[in-house]
Amino acid sequence: MRWIDYVAKVVERYPDDPAVICHGEQLTYAQLWDEVGKEALILCDIEHVQEGQFYIQKCTQDIAYVVRFLALHLIGARCDILYTTGSTGNPKAVLLSDEGMIANGENLIDAMGFHHGLTFVVCGPLDHFGPWSKMLPVFMTGGTLHILDGLKDLEALFDALRPASTSNDKAKSATFLVPSAIRMLLQCCRERLAELADCIEFIETGAAPIATVDMQQLREVI
Repeated sequence: MRWIDYVAKVVERYPDDPAVICHGEQLTYAQLWDEVGKEALILCDIEHVQEGQFYIQKCTQDIAYVVRFLALHLIGARCDILYTTGSTGNPKAVLLSDEGMIANGENLIDAMGFHHGLTFVVCGPLDHFGPWSKMLPVFMTGGTLHILDGLKDLEALFDALRPASTSNDKAKSATFLVPSAIRMLLQCCRERLAELADCIEFIETGAAPIATVDMQQLREVI
């Protein structure tokens, strides 16, 4: 079973629920799948992309990137290569197999609790593995991927953390924030963050150690 087959099943189950939101644009799962099909035809007919072919895709922080990414998987092109920084070894390029992507998605679902009704807010660039990898559990469970252009607009972040309406009455939100961003929000927007406590299911952090005092304050707030 391919990773894209998980997405196809979710489309059948939750066609009218929001799949992806970015810059004021929103697509339901049915609309997203329709766009993916159209993009796959363009790739095959105009760019002559074939199954098993390597394809270089430029990453952009928008829905168009998500559509083409899914379309390439629908065709069966081999488009997923992770370039490591070498922080724990030599820099290298690693081809991500379908089996590996499925395992990664399932691991995130089990460990972090991704589910239908969860809106995951992506603040970081999609050409980094952390933000990019969140597409996997979101689309495997029928959640919503809300893409932001960094943290330039805090109002956009707070709006995104109010989960989109779905057929699931237990709608929640989640996001990933580096420790410095968490500290900034605690210092500058503590009350605004507290107002969203009932909406936020979890905040993932990493990339650097988080101070114990910041972790304690975050727990108190949400």
